[in-house]
Amino acid sequence: TCDGSLSGASVTLASSIDSASTTATITFTICKPLPADGKVSIDFPTGFDVSGAAVDSATGMDGGTSVAVTGDDVVVARDGTGAAVASGTKVTVVLKTVVNPSVPGDTGVFGVGTTDSANTALESDPAVPKATITCDGSLSGASVTLASSIDSASTTATITFTICKPLPADGKVSIDFPT
Repeated sequence: TCDGSLSGASVTLASSIDSASTTATITFTICKPLPADGKVSIDFPTGFDVSGAAVDSATGMDGGTSVAVTGDDVVVARDGTGAAVASGTKVTVVLKTVVNPSVPGDTGVFGVGTTDSANTALESDPAVPKATITCDGSLSGASVTLASSIDSASTTATITFTICKPLPADGKVSIDFPT
């Protein structure tokens, strides 16, 4: 019997770098059949930008799909041209143009669910394990502003930048000025 829970649900990011546009691979095994006009919903944790998300590929279900995005929620609606997905089928949906959060660290959990065309819940997993967003180690927004631009004058330089990785209390910042 089916208890209303998806099994083996996972969300895997092709890139875990902060602010990267990437693909998200959503995989799960259904117990209750997914109708040909059913829907798969993916609730992304806060910080992701899924406004441009689109289906890159899908396996385990055939037919056409459309995508609707509301906030952090992506709904992949089947268009009725394929067959119902049978119980025990492993389904994989790859979404493209998912933008990772801009802050490194652990995301919250993802939610994955299936519904019929009238949005009646079939199965879900509201606690799909989180992802870890990392940084590439580069600085962003680096700039140098001189108080005076007069040749050979003694001046003050204001240096600003944003770091990705934490700077230890005894860490050092190295600045190379041109000669």
